[in-house]
Amino acid sequence: NFKYEDYASKEWFVESKEVGKLDNACYKFSASGVNYLVFALEFGPADSTMEWASSILDRPEYADYRAIILSHNILGRNGYFTDETNGPTKYGFNVTEDVNNGIDIWEKLLRKHDNVFISAGGHVAVDSIMRKYDTGDHGNQILSMLINGQSVVDYNGKRGASLIAVCRFNETTKTMKVNYYDAINDKYFCVENQFEYDYSNWNSKNIVSSEGIITDDYKAPGETVEFMVNTKSDSTKSALVVTDER
Repeated sequence: NFKYEDYASKEWFVESKEVGKLDNACYKFSASGVNYLVFALEFGPADSTMEWASSILDRPEYADYRAIILSHNILGRNGYFTDETNGPTKYGFNVTEDVNNGIDIWEKLLRKHDNVFISAGGHVAVDSIMRKYDTGDHGNQILSMLINGQSVVDYNGKRGASLIAVCRFNETTKTMKVNYYDAINDKYFCVENQFEYDYSNWNSKNIVSSEGIITDDYKAPGETVEFMVNTKSDSTKSALVVTDER
């Protein structure tokens, strides 16, 4: 249904691990002045898959991108990364190479890169969106989520509700508003699944002031930095916060 040749020529397609396959692929887009990389990885990604993803994350041209890592199974319904007791190894997937569970993905990929922002997976059925917050090796904070409504009983009593997690980013307030939406019934599903993720104070290098201004071109602490902020004509308020941590 999803053919490699239909995507490989798109300007937002970065590359795939194997030419001709989309099992492991990387995409890019920009919104509100922020650049994003999105990785879609296989179920129980092999070591070679995580090495491939790492090689892209380490490229200088993507240093200022926020990376979102997606894989079939990362977080469990208990809110922790999956391991050999509840991850894909017991299903026999990807048996020709090393199989990595959620905890392995965290240790070998997520925590090692300062541009990783969010990870998300499914596989484990659960009514609520599970969330976990961690700090990577470079001090950047990472939100991991489990989103899987395949066994949810919807408002009509049917198993497998048509749930969509809608994430809206606000780069002025540095918040992500999440709504778990039932597309068939046109309702939000469960109050605990409607939440706001505030990343305004997180120590992540790619979370910068509004309009994407990075004031790192000064020579010494205390020296004046000149920059310009463009605001929309219909703006009712605006704020700019610059911090010199040196």
